[in-house]
Amino acid sequence: MRGYAAALMMFGAASHLVLAILHFGASPVVAMLLGAMSAWCLHCALHLWKSGSARSWATAAVGGFGMIVLHVGLMTVPRPTGSSGNHHAAGPSHLDGLMTMSMAVGIVAEVVVIVGAIVVSPFGVYGLQKDSRG
Repeated sequence: MRGYAAALMMFGAASHLVLAILHFGASPVVAMLLGAMSAWCLHCALHLWKSGSARSWATAAVGGFGMIVLHVGLMTVPRPTGSSGNHHAAGPSHLDGLMTMSMAVGIVAEVVVIVGAIVVSPFGVYGLQKDSRG
């Protein structure tokens, strides 16, 4: 499971990085935010890939929850350009498809990470098995 979560998070990091580069001309602030999101995804993906410890899962889950909240918040902000839609403020309208796909994969990745964190927590399936073996 940690391999799948790490791979999804690496894809999320790559998609955020591509979006950051494509947004740089239209909105440097959004580009920097996307770059920071990419760095966070990559950081957590590498830790999950290397160790998959409960701490790595918990850190990724907290970050994932924050990403979901941030994405929902960004979707509610209207574009200042006057173009149709509300998808990620200040984004060029030709990026809507890429942003939608990236957000969908990102949310799936974050749900996988949150479920993984619950499973490996001291009260999750693996935590209870470890305690019962003594």
